[in-house]
Amino acid sequence: MKKKPKYDRTVIHSEDEIPGQFESEDAEREWWATHELSNELWDALEDTSGELAVELDEIIPLPEGQRRAKAKR
Repeated sequence: MKKKPKYDRTVIHSEDEIPGQFESEDAEREWWATHELSNELWDALEDTSGELAVELDEIIPLPEGQRRAKAKR
């Protein structure tokens, strides 16, 4: 029987807990590997998925008639 991997992460409850700047992309990647947003914070964040889809369509257009699916959390 395989053991489930253990993930110990710090749960972030406020945007103020997220550093405004990281020393490097590696430092940011390491930080996010040990932190996660709480469900309440996810729900409180502004929904910009529509805006992001428009930006993506400008960069990487989909074939005519296709639309981007909304991201699932």
